[in-house]
Amino acid sequence: MVVSPFLIEEISRVLHKKLYWPAYRVIDAVKTINDLSITVRPSISLSVLDDVADNRILECAVEGEASFLVTGDHAFLRLKQYEGIFILSARQLLDVLKGL
Repeated sequence: MVVSPFLIEEISRVLHKKLYWPAYRVIDAVKTINDLSITVRPSISLSVLDDVADNRILECAVEGEASFLVTGDHAFLRLKQYEGIFILSARQLLDVLKGL
């Protein structure tokens, strides 16, 4: 799993502001994500998608040489693939993994 500082901030914001997690739970979640991930600091700037935040996520995937980008975001899913990175829903990823 690859993350960037932007992604960590976005995850923290969503957990706190949208899911109403208390600060201690957000801190624990971020620590777990950091422990299980490789952190990259993208040196590229992309403008592939309309949403600026989506482009930051794509930059992270490219910089981290990800094989898959797993998302429920329809803009990403319509893209299907970018620079060799397969863009899949969680269901599609499970289907791929079952086939291995």
